Amino acid sequence: MNHDAVENLFGIEGLNIAWYGIIITFGMILGFMLALRRCKKTAKMAAKQEEFVAPDVKDGSIVLHKAFGEGAVTKIDKAQKHIRVTFGIGEKTFIFPDAFKQGFLKMKGE
Repeated sequence: MNHDAVENLFGIEGLNIAWYGIIITFGMILGFMLALRRCKKTAKMAAKQEEFVAPDVKDGSIVLHKAFGEGAVTKIDKAQKHIRVTFGIGEKTFIFPDAFKQGFLKMKGE
């Protein structure tokens, strides 16, 4: 069996191209397309993060949680990084404002 016939399957004007060269090129093109797609998603996510405005939460504010239902804010730490909410099932602590940004909590009436 001719070794060149197996290795060099394609030819363009006398330039022989090996089959593995086609596979490598195809993989590089797919990788580049995936990188571009992820860059676009990251840009959209960054734009969404810039649009978020933290709600004005105070002690006694009523919030809603998907699983725990309605609750009242009982404590906000001095650095405003955590809030404690009392629900019917007990008290839970959330990171502020991430709990609102990620959709775990929302103010009643929004």
